[in-house]
Amino acid sequence: ARAPLRTSRLLPVRCFAFASPLPKPGSPLPSPSDPEVHRGEIRKPSVEEAKAMPRYFCEMSNHQLLILAADGTEGAVRERMVRDVMATDEIDWDEASLVVDGMAEFNKSGDLLMRLPYQVGIFTAVSTGIGSIPMVFNLELASWFNNRYVTAEIPQPEDVNTWLEVGGWTWNWMEPVLGTASFTLLAFQFSRALLVHCRIKPYNDWILSMRANRLEKKYDHYTGMLVRQFSKAQPFMGR
Repeated sequence: ARAPLRTSRLLPVRCFAFASPLPKPGSPLPSPSDPEVHRGEIRKPSVEEAKAMPRYFCEMSNHQLLILAADGTEGAVRERMVRDVMATDEIDWDEASLVVDGMAEFNKSGDLLMRLPYQVGIFTAVSTGIGSIPMVFNLELASWFNNRYVTAEIPQPEDVNTWLEVGGWTWNWMEPVLGTASFTLLAFQFSRALLVHCRIKPYNDWILSMRANRLEKKYDHYTGMLVRQFSKAQPFMGR
């Protein structure tokens, strides 16, 4: 027989109102479809409570911002920086927001050069990934590449009638290239994992720390920890 569910297990993420006390330890939990479960009334928010709900980060309390900022939410980190500027410079929210916008622009200066390795990697991965398909299975392209760089023996026409037969021929020289590239990427990935375990910063973390140090030095009259977190929360690529 199946053992009864323990009451310490989490209930499904739904709102229930129990008309009777909670079940005793060891007894099965009531089913959500049980009408006894819905006998009690569920408290729903009023219109006033709905209107009072914060819709923007600037409407949230300091406590809410601290929780969201600790979780890395970009908007909360920015709003916390705005409030630090307000408290330090004794200015209103609109003026402090302009100051933080300037901090963001300074933080992104030089990102084009820092993003270059990523962009080169993306272009190389996409181009070689797509280009390897016709290089393996297209007879005309494979013959051109063979005549220029490989000089392997050309098979008889009846042996390359289908694209799979072409792949069988080209795989003689494509396998070492693709296999070596795959093993190299695997070795790089393994070395990066070891760097992370040794608390040695990979390139991305190094760049983020460098940007944070530069921004903190520029705006050293604000709280350093908040300035650094604001810098790291800004997207390195994208907007």
